[in-house]
Amino acid sequence: MAAPATASGEFTVTVGLTGAAPAYKGWSILLQYDATVVEAEPNTTIGNLVADAANWAFCPNAVVDPSTTGTKGTVLWGCVRLGPDTVTTIGVAGVFHFKTVGHGVTRLHLVTYQEAGEAGTLLLDANSDPLLVQTVDTSVTAQ
Repeated sequence: MAAPATASGEFTVTVGLTGAAPAYKGWSILLQYDATVVEAEPNTTIGNLVADAANWAFCPNAVVDPSTTGTKGTVLWGCVRLGPDTVTTIGVAGVFHFKTVGHGVTRLHLVTYQEAGEAGTLLLDANSDPLLVQTVDTSVTAQ
């Protein structure tokens, strides 16, 4: 995950897939933050994992504070490929848009499958079963 060390106003957070990727057909990203410091916007931008966009069925806008988490200060977003075909592409999954709403430091935490179940950050295999991923968090200081 990449984010600016400090921010004022609008900024972006890039979430990517690096290393050797297993075969996958979709992903889910659950990003948690301090809602008194920053606020997520639903206009997530698709990264370069989707080279053949016509074969990807579901890449909607992000859901800010989804009911599945029951927690203010989360944004959920993902994409699923049509059919059983998988890819092993690495790169940028998505670019999340934020704005500062207070001063202070917020941890940007990729909530894992182990922490949140199917609402967590994961990849989906050819059968749409979860593939666990390692995550790296970061933080932003809002000025």
